[in-house]
Amino acid sequence: INELQSLSATYGVYAASGNHEFYHNLNKWLTKFNNLGIEVLFNRGTMLGETNIHLSGVPDIQSSAANVVLRANFARALLGSTAENYKVLLSHYPSIVDSITNTTYDLQLSGHTHGGQIFPFHLLVKKQNKYLSGLYNVNNVDLYVNNGTGTWGPKMRLLAPSEITVIKLQPEKNQ
Repeated sequence: INELQSLSATYGVYAASGNHEFYHNLNKWLTKFNNLGIEVLFNRGTMLGETNIHLSGVPDIQSSAANVVLRANFARALLGSTAENYKVLLSHYPSIVDSITNTTYDLQLSGHTHGGQIFPFHLLVKKQNKYLSGLYNVNNVDLYVNNGTGTWGPKMRLLAPSEITVIKLQPEKNQ
C-alpha cells in the first residue's frame, strides 16, 4: 500500500472508499490514504484546477447503505458542480450506473469485481455484478470497470490480469 505514495498527478490523486475499507476499520483506512497523499472523496467533489471537470466520489454503496451518516449521497458529492461541467464519479461499486443518467454524470470509474479474478468464477461474478470489466455505456453514461491490482480470497488471478488504467480526458475541439 505504501507504493501508492509515489503516485502523482497534475490536479491531485483521488480515491473513493470500497467495501474492504468498511470491513477493516474505515477511519484507519481514510487516515492511511490521507497520509499517503491520496484524497478520498467521501460524498464530496472537487473541481480539477482550472479545467471544466468536476470529480466526485461516494463510498461503497453496499457497505454504507445501512448507516445513515456514511450512506452514499450523490447530491452532496455534486455540490460545486454546474450543468456545464464534465462530471466524473468515483464509485467502487459499478452497478450504481443503472440509477444515474448523463444529466448527473458523464463518466463513472469503478472497480469491485476484480474482473472476475479466477476463470471460470468470472461467470458468477458477472451474474452478481452485471458489469465485470472494461468500458460500457449505460444510459449515455460511460462506465469503466477496472480489474484492480489486488485480489480477493485466493492470491491468484486467471484470465483477469491486474490492471492500472490511465484515462486522459481532453476537451472537445470547438467546431
